[in-house]
Amino acid sequence: MKKTGLKEMKRRNREMLIRTILEKGELSRIELAHETQLSPSTVSALVGELLEEGILAESGQRAITAGRSRTALDINTEYGCIAVVNIGRKGASLDLFDMCLNRCNGKVLSESYLSGNELLVAITAAVFELFDSASLHAGKVAGFGLLFQEDMKASEFNVMYSTGFSSASISLREALITQFRVPVTEEYSQVYTVSRALEQRENVEAENTAHIAIGERVLASITLSGRPLPLREGMCSDVTPMLCGDALVLPALKAAAGPDAEETGLLPARQGGWAGILSAQISGLIAVLCTLFPLDTVLLSGHAAKVRGFVEQVDAQVKQRLSEQAPEVRRADLPHRDLSALLAERIRKNVLCAG
Repeated sequence: MKKTGLKEMKRRNREMLIRTILEKGELSRIELAHETQLSPSTVSALVGELLEEGILAESGQRAITAGRSRTALDINTEYGCIAVVNIGRKGASLDLFDMCLNRCNGKVLSESYLSGNELLVAITAAVFELFDSASLHAGKVAGFGLLFQEDMKASEFNVMYSTGFSSASISLREALITQFRVPVTEEYSQVYTVSRALEQRENVEAENTAHIAIGERVLASITLSGRPLPLREGMCSDVTPMLCGDALVLPALKAAAGPDAEETGLLPARQGGWAGILSAQISGLIAVLCTLFPLDTVLLSGHAAKVRGFVEQVDAQVKQRLSEQAPEVRRADLPHRDLSALLAERIRKNVLCAG
């Protein structure tokens, strides 16, 4: 076999060992061989390399295998840290996770909105406050996650980045990659939460779903056959322009995004006011989306979706518009999940299995 073939086989075997430990937890060498169907000698050699590189560590626990006590292996907590930045309209924060996904530190970057350049400066300052130069050079920060909350989009945080010879507008992700030389993953809370919620349901592969988040803008994401569909603006798209004119849209969205929206007490039969206008607009938008995608379900979230009767009113209007072809419209009753930890878990897998 050619050297390139042997090298690729070794890479796949290393990745298999790491993924097995990530999924199963602490395992001995002989248990790893059993789980992966690799020979004990191959496992022993690869584990030796992973221990030397600091990716794995002997946990100190003793695994009982076939009546014999063996040393258990786990991901090395000290291998590196993952930084997840939560970015919202009311501020930003940074959470640090070790390689066992324990939250080991955190910092509020701002309690107000930051532009892309301001956010880059705040993230950089926080990282240099938490780590010294030697730790950074040694790869202590293994990866970044950017988690955009509510109706935020990555394009809002572009950075004017100077190389010393020229300046250009680049994404915050590209700026962080340039600054720290580590992988940076972008994710949107509404898309991530819905996709995670769908994973918990049966027959996900057959589910075609739109998620519409109603805030100061209306954002939509599409999941076809259980997979998020990349859109022109990323994983979610601003569909506010698809609604009626600004004279009607903006007051409705302002009311829907307001802190007192949940106290409005909207009844299903009520047609007047911002809620009646917005429900008609959203039902029209859903009708348009159904001409573009074969939707079975439409999930609504945001303050408006929490108002009593709003989702039911939209559902009735959609059924009136589309008759038998109408999707089910329901509130996005999503389980509370620590999205920062979930994103850190995904980044950890990418970092550890990249080699």
